[in-house]
Amino acid sequence: LSTPPAFVLSQDQTLHCMSLMYLLCRVVP
Repeated sequence: LSTPPAFVLSQDQTLHCMSLMYLLCRVVP
């Protein structure tokens, strides 16, 4: 059972957005 590239990309993008929001929350209180 291999994961489709689209799913991996989507998950990676979600993580990136989350980390970006985290950075924004840290910089802008």
